[in-house]
Formats: sequence, structure tokens, C-alpha cells
Amino acid sequence: MKDSYKSMGGSRLSSLNKLSARNRDKKSTLRSGAIALTAVAIAVGSSCPTSHAATIFVNTTDDELLSDSVGGSCTLREAVAAINSSSTTVNGNATGCTSSGSAFGTNDRIEFGAGLEGQTISTLFGPEGISLSRSLEFNRNNRDVSINSSGVSRGFSITGSNTSVILNSLTLTGGLTLTGGNAQLYGSSIFANGGAELTISNSTITANTAGAAAAVFVAGTGSQARIENSVISNNVGQLGGAGANFGGGILLDAGATLEVINSTISGNNGGVGGGIFARDSNGITVRGTTISNNIAEQGSGLAAVNSSSVTIENSTISGNTANSSGGLFLNGSNFTINFSTIADNSVPADQNIGGFILTNNSSISMQNTILSGSSFSDCFVTANSNFIANPNTIIENPNNQDVGCSSNARTRISPNLLPLADNGGPTMTHELGSGSAAFDTGNNCLATDQRGEPRPASMCNVGAWEGEDPGGGFFVVPTENGGSAIFQL
Repeated sequence: MKDSYKSMGGSRLSSLNKLSARNRDKKSTLRSGAIALTAVAIAVGSSCPTSHAATIFVNTTDDELLSDSVGGSCTLREAVAAINSSSTTVNGNATGCTSSGSAFGTNDRIEFGAGLEGQTISTLFGPEGISLSRSLEFNRNNRDVSINSSGVSRGFSITGSNTSVILNSLTLTGGLTLTGGNAQLYGSSIFANGGAELTISNSTITANTAGAAAAVFVAGTGSQARIENSVISNNVGQLGGAGANFGGGILLDAGATLEVINSTISGNNGGVGGGIFARDSNGITVRGTTISNNIAEQGSGLAAVNSSSVTIENSTISGNTANSSGGLFLNGSNFTINFSTIADNSVPADQNIGGFILTNNSSISMQNTILSGSSFSDCFVTANSNFIANPNTIIENPNNQDVGCSSNARTRISPNLLPLADNGGPTMTHELGSGSAAFDTGNNCLATDQRGEPRPASMCNVGAWEGEDPGGGFFVVPTENGGSAIFQL
């Protein structure tokens, strides 16, 4: 890891409970059919083989090692020990676990017995939690199982080039990293480093506390994470030493890459980047995702510093609160935002920016996107940064500085958004109210909206939500000077 690591240091509850319930519903839907192997292959790249080696079934919520030399009882601790040692015996002693399938290899599995459906396994591992340095898949059978780290350790530590770990249909909670060296302050639920490949699917990561940075920490060139159909909520990155704390939900650092697909990141708290913080990252993609109700000093939804490529598409960033730059904070980073809704992000004091701040040679290309409802102002762009928006983008309240963020966007127009709500699909969205100027004014339409609902090939809605205007919409006609004129139906 980089030496720069040394610089690190009520009303939402019902919403978070609803998010967890929605996630459990998704798990139930998935359990009714098999998860496609192709999705797993996409998630971890070509280095992940499609065949598997040994499979071990955990059949008890006990947390003991070598408690049953005869067999019949296999704890999670014993299963992990068996995988790490490539044997159902550890130090010459039987674990009580049995292995099915081929010999132990590089793509083993740990499954949970049917009797563990809906159960919690409370663990007392050492500070690093479940340590893995070889490829492993958890819970392909999609049992609804929680792993509670009991407030004594992080959940998982994953290290090593080409170490591929897949976590399915799990709830990870109770992780704590507050003391020790810098590395022990990060990643209270998951720490992935040194080229590790991490996939989190159909899971919930909640109520974990990191000393300096994030529930999920991914760092190092070649390290990559894919988070899909999951909820990351109510995690805290709190100061545990000198310097600032970064990221409440996810921290990406030092050349790592991240994909967040069809997921919810909500109610997290961190110093910079309450939902997601990226520093010196090698690429971020956010699609079909809602980042909401996170809290930070700066950039409470998503903050990026020196991150070359950040893409946000068909996503919603809403209701985040910071002392400065409630929704997004961009420093030396390049963003592309398309068919997304950035709304109702706030700061507590005037003269700060609720929507986003673009600074230090950053750039944004914003298309078919809604930016509205921010306290004081939707955006601020410094003189050494670059903001480009197409005429389909709506910015309700740009700042009044000489160097602003209006570009070619339609400004000082209310998109008439309805509150963030369950409008179908895996994540919450802002539906358009009757007469919104965002109806039927988009171009280069994506195939679907954030919910997965189809968009028309042309004259689709601007923003993350697609649907018909019950009161009549708008349409755009190009003008000779390259601009556009808007007419109401």
C-alpha cells in the first residue's frame, strides 16, 4: 500500500429497514432460480474458472475450531481453516467438515446448510477477520445468512494477486477496525488489497465501523470490486488517528477499480465521501444505483480525488448532506454522467454548494441528466476545471459566479421531481411530476431506465426514470444555430 495511507485517519432508520427488506425480496427471487454462471464470469473477469474444486457445507451457527473430531458439525471457522489448508484436517486434527467435489483447488466453495436459512453466525476471529489469500465462493446456494463480526474484528481480509472472492446473499455486520496500524483502520467489513478480485452480489453490508475509512476498502493496482444487487447502509468511517477519515460506505484507492450495479448506498457516514470515496483510482462505473442519505464533511454522495475515469449512468444521487458539496466533490478527476438524477442534496450553511463542486483540473461531461433541488446552488466549477452539458440536461439552480456550470444545459427550470420512492425496480428513484420539462426531451436514449424499464428509441425522458406524462410533456426541436427549442405538448 502507498505511504499516503498514513494521511487517513431516526428518520433514516425506517428507510434503511425498507432497503434491507427490498434486498431480502431480491434474494428470495434469486433463490427461485439459478444464478447464471455467465454473470459470475463477468463479475470477476476471465481469470475466474467456471469449474469448481472442493465444496464444504457449514451446518451450525457455532463459532469453534476443532470442536468435533468425529464429524457431523462444521462451523464457519472450521470451513475457512479447511479451505486455507486445503484439507479437512488442520494441524493433524479433524475439523468435522467434509468436502465434496474435486480436490481442493483455486475455486473452492463454502456453502450453508438449509438449516441455517435466516440464521446469524456470530464470529470472534482475530483483528483481520476471515483471512483469505486464495479464490473462494461463498453461498452460491443463496441461503439468507448473516455473519456478525461481534464488534471485535473486520469481516473479511482478502489479499493477493488473482485472489477471487465471491460473496453471495450474505448480510455482513458488526465489523470494527479502530486500532492498530493504518491497514487495520480500513475496511471494517471487507479489506481487499494487492490485486484481489472481489464480487459482492445480492448482499447487505450494514452497521460496520471503521477507524479511518469505509466498510468496504479496495486498494492496489489490479485490485477490483464489483458490487451488484446489494445494499451498503448505515456504516461509519470515524476518525481513529491522525489525519482525516475517508469514506463511510466504500473506499477505492491506489489504482483499484470499482463497478456498482443495481445497488443502494445509503445512510453511511464518512469525513470525505460518505457513500463512496475514490483516490488515485483506476476507474469507477456506477449504473442503476441509488446513492442517498449519506453524510460527510465533503462530497457526501461520492467524492473523487485524482481518479481518471468515473462514469455514472441511469443512477440517482439524492438527499445526501455535507458541510460542503452535498452530492459530489471532484478534485483532479474526470466524470461522465448520463441519464441520471442528482437531486435534493444539501449543505447546512449558505454560500456552500449542495449539488457538486468541480475543482483542480477536473472535468464533467453531463448528458440527459437532472441536477436540481440542491441547497444554495446546484453546482460550482472553478476556473481551472471544465464542465460540458448537452442541451437536454436540466440544471435548476446554477451558481451565479462568472465561471459557472450552465454550459449548454437548460437552466432555472424546475424538473418537478416527486420524492425519492419505490417506483419499481431494484432501487429507489425520483418519478417526474406532471408537466415536467424532463419528459420526452432526451436523446441518444439508453435501452432502459434505472429500474430496468424500457426507454423509447427517441424522445425518452431526461434523468434516471422513464414514464409517461399524465398531463402532457415536452419535445425538443433543433435550431439552425446548433441549439434547441422546447415546446409543450
